Parts: sequence; C-alpha cells; structure tokens
Amino acid sequence: MRRSSLVIASALTAVLITACGGKYDKPLEVERTPRTGAYNYAGEYHGFAGATSMGVTGGNLYIAYRDSGKVIRYTSGGSPVRDVVFNEVNRPVLVGAGRREIAVADIEPTLTVKIYPISGGNPILSFSDPDWQSIGGLAIDDGGNIYVADTKGNFVRSYDSKGRQRFSVDLADSGFGIGHVLSPHGIYFDGEGLLIAEADPEKAQVQRISIDEPQSAIWFSDQVPFISSYTDTAGNDTVLVEPIAVASDSEGHIFILDRALSKIVRYTPDGISDAIVNTLGAGGPDRFDSPVSIGTYGKKFYCLDAATGIIHRWDAQ
Repeated sequence: MRRSSLVIASALTAVLITACGGKYDKPLEVERTPRTGAYNYAGEYHGFAGATSMGVTGGNLYIAYRDSGKVIRYTSGGSPVRDVVFNEVNRPVLVGAGRREIAVADIEPTLTVKIYPISGGNPILSFSDPDWQSIGGLAIDDGGNIYVADTKGNFVRSYDSKGRQRFSVDLADSGFGIGHVLSPHGIYFDGEGLLIAEADPEKAQVQRISIDEPQSAIWFSDQVPFISSYTDTAGNDTVLVEPIAVASDSEGHIFILDRALSKIVRYTPDGISDAIVNTLGAGGPDRFDSPVSIGTYGKKFYCLDAATGIIHRWDAQ
C-alpha cells in the first residue's frame, strides 16, 4: 500500500492529565508544519479536506465527502483501503457505523438512508421516510436495526433491516420530559441502549432509551436528565449548551461533543463527568474550528474537524 510522503513529526508521548483525572497519549503530528495535537493524514491520498462526516468501527474510519460524492474507508492508522468502494453514493452528509454495516445519509436526488456492508460495494438497503426533514444522527444496533434522528422533526425513529418502521421517540410536541426528544443530533448504540444528544438550547442533554421494548421500557440512569452538565478543570459546574455527537468506548465511557463549548467531555457509564478530553495537557487542541463527528475504537478516540480537514486522535491509558 502506498504511504504518505509526509514524515511523522513526533512519536506518541504519554502525559498525565491531572486536571481531568485521566491519562492520554499525545496524538501524532503529521503535518509539514507541526501543529500541537493534530492527527492529520495530509497529502494526495490521505487528505480529509471537504470531509462531511466520520464513522468509526472495527478499526476503520469511514469518511463521507459530500461535494465529491464519496465515502472512503481508512484504517485506524489513516491509510485508505483502496479495494473498498461504496457505490451509488451521490451527496453523503452523514455516516453511522455499526459492527457489520455502515449507514449513509444521502441527500440526492432525495433524502435517503443507504446501508452498506463494512466491506463496501452496492447498498444492501436503500429507503426513505416522508417525515424526514433534516437527518442529524444515524446508528445501527447489533440486530441490524437502524435509528435515524431528525433535528427538525424532533424525533428519533427506528427501522428494521428491511427499512420498515419499528417505533418512534417523539412522544410530546414540546420535546420535554423523559423519553421525549428536542433537536436530536448525534445518536449512538452503546450496547445498553441508544444514546441521544439533544442540542436544543432549552434542552441540551444526552439521554439513553431502551431499544428492546421502547413503548414500555424507556429508561435512564437515576439522574434526570441522564447527562446535562459537567465540571470543568477549575471545578466549576458547566451546563451543556449544544451537544451534537455522542459515542462510547470499550470500557463504557461516554463521550459528548459540545459544539458551542468546543469541548469533548468524558463520562462514566453512569453519566458522571470524569475528564475533559481536548485539553492542552492532552496534546490539544483546546478548541476546534468546526467539529462534526466523534468516534472510538478500543481506547482510541477520534474527532473530525470539518473546517480544517483534520482528525484529532487521543489514546487513553
């Protein structure tokens, strides 16, 4: 496989984040002009300029490029997998990754969700819903069921492997209360339920719902809402403002990307904040230009900044 012509500027260096209570490795820097904390596969074959969305699963990164109409699979080390091609993609705006399949939201010629094997090829399913207005999140559970978050319609809807509707989480017009959603963006299946990041200013939180018996078994932790705030490095309580993406790692930690605060916060499985990931002590950057996606693989954590075309990576210890 052809390698990038750029030289790796520095090796991984372990640093202790005393302010966050966690420990991370400093990410790789692979730009010609080193930028602290940048994990950027630049160059002719490795650039992320124009990337719209990112999905992470099975040690691979799946990157959508809306304007060029492509979804490209990369290894976790940043090398494109050249024998993997996703056909019938026109203008992909979002990628959701499951263990065995990839979901792609394509906006041309109409708003459609297409399901692909992780090995690429032709879509195994292509479907749409007349109620969709603006898809903000996609997820697939281990049974092949698909979940779509609509930011304008204020609902999260589940579909089976044939594209048939299973249930919808939109139980109140106001979007308030347990089980109701308001401006749902990122969604993620964490093995226990479906995590939903709600970015409305009046209801900025993450909640988890059951996927087995949604009509009777919607549940949360003992906290209501499940996650709505965190403690910053100075010990001050900070309320989430615009959470747009959520993911979890192999140990059950939950990561939330808050676009307005330019923060990635790590929580325990019970929803207690225990680290702010993007700190200067962790290798940076302290702030992003336009973060759009996060994802995990084992203890590796990724964030795509669409404005810079950079993927930032942290390796938890």
